[in-house]
Amino acid sequence: MRTVIENAGAERGCLIWSENDEWVIEAEGTTTNEAVTVLQGRPLAEGKVPTAVINYVSRTQQTVVLNDAANTSQFQHDPYIVEKRPKSILCMPLLNRGQLSAILYLENSLTADAFTPDRQEVLNLLSTQAAIAIDNARLYDSLEQRVAERTAALRDEVREREQLIAELDAFSHTVAHDLKSPLNAVIGYAEMVLEDADILSEAEQKEMLGNIIRGGARMGRIVDGLLALAMARRDEITMIPLDMGVIVQDVVDRLALFLKESKAEVIIPAEWPHVLGYAPWIEEVWANYVSNAVKYGGTPPLVEFGYDELEYGMIRFWVRDNGQGLTAAEQKKVFTPFTRLNQIKVEGHGLGLSIVQRVVDRLGGQVGLESEVGNGSLFYFTLKKLPS
Repeated sequence: MRTVIENAGAERGCLIWSENDEWVIEAEGTTTNEAVTVLQGRPLAEGKVPTAVINYVSRTQQTVVLNDAANTSQFQHDPYIVEKRPKSILCMPLLNRGQLSAILYLENSLTADAFTPDRQEVLNLLSTQAAIAIDNARLYDSLEQRVAERTAALRDEVREREQLIAELDAFSHTVAHDLKSPLNAVIGYAEMVLEDADILSEAEQKEMLGNIIRGGARMGRIVDGLLALAMARRDEITMIPLDMGVIVQDVVDRLALFLKESKAEVIIPAEWPHVLGYAPWIEEVWANYVSNAVKYGGTPPLVEFGYDELEYGMIRFWVRDNGQGLTAAEQKKVFTPFTRLNQIKVEGHGLGLSIVQRVVDRLGGQVGLESEVGNGSLFYFTLKKLPS
């Protein structure tokens, strides 16, 4: 650009091309500044060039030379010419195989007749090469961008497939190990009841049948967890206003026997904020957090519900327990699918918190925890507050 400006006898020059069907200034150079300024698509409407001249050249694909621009009747009312009153203007189409690649705009504010026929001839010789160079550069940029986009898409696809493979591997692990234990227990107790029915007391038979029921229920929860994990990836849902008080009460009612057997103390706020979400998923989130608070809580466990209002229209909901707390290393992996916290006496199937993370992600929120060894844990999730 600077070479063109100097050889043409101009003080200032602009390279203009089309982006998204709109002419924009891509680069600007002056004789007072050795560097060429890249403007990255500045609109013509900002008034740095005479738009009437640019539009004429774009439409006719003919070079315009104004030797006394301010007094030329054809363009004398252009706002830029009226304000800046440049002496000489040259505006040339840069054509490649008959197609308009860009427009070269040059001006000299001090000298009339600055763009002599000899200088115009030099510019004509340079214009074709300039058009080819511009087209090649834009083609290269386009190809480079497409390659970058495709590479990013492939990277995302590989990451998703790796995650899917890991989940399938973990799924098979769950089926092979986590289901095997309660299944073996169910089969074992059933065989004992069947084979020793004559010698077992009624109380012993009831105890074994109770163990069979509990084993079956545990297998059912594992299967439900696997299904919920799959649904959170696949299902489409509609965000609606939620009455969190109703959802929390449904969870407490659902886990009433579990809470009673563990002698858990439950603390629930009197009022709840209204948020946007999907009730079936949020119920599963609460159920997982409450179950963990009981399993990994103190003796007896304390389960405290609560919420905090955050910035940007978000609400943080949480469950606090009185358990042993988690180390920093344990905190990093609690939301990883099929990871167990090898903490205390309770065995889990490692699905709950990964379900929580997936469904909350789908609802536009975040999950997390705050914990300190010896001081319990607080597990939370965020949702968008219902607009006023």
